[in-house]
Amino acid sequence: MIISAEMGKCKYALAEHPELRIGGRSLEIVISEFANDPDIAGLAPAHSWLHNKAELSLAWERLLSFNIEQLVTVPLLICPDDMDLNCTVLLAEQHCVEGAFVWTRFGYALDRELNDVNWLQTVPPFQFVRANFVDEVFKYADLCEWPLEY
Repeated sequence: MIISAEMGKCKYALAEHPELRIGGRSLEIVISEFANDPDIAGLAPAHSWLHNKAELSLAWERLLSFNIEQLVTVPLLICPDDMDLNCTVLLAEQHCVEGAFVWTRFGYALDRELNDVNWLQTVPPFQFVRANFVDEVFKYADLCEWPLEY
């Protein structure tokens, strides 16, 4: 799959904001279709909508986890009303392997720490070429004005 960082507008947004896209389509739309759950299409990108600094730092730390063979749960989409990790949080289990990043499964966080997850059964793994993933995540961070440490 091809991942990209673009400016877009989710369902309830008033203005454009940074978002991740899969094959040119908004992440929330793609996951919503696989899950056959229209409510997912109403979620907002976590990395551009979270307002709590600690929660935002956690979200970026996990997305930017590039350690080989490490599994980490990454918050990707959140409730656009609450804009925090207390309400609806859709996350991916991210696995960095040699040459690729894989979102192995997707689910709803059942706790604020993102440890307990109700995994969706109908969404397949998303696999990305490592170079594409890293480039686009860095672009996403730039669009979100998130300071990267090199």
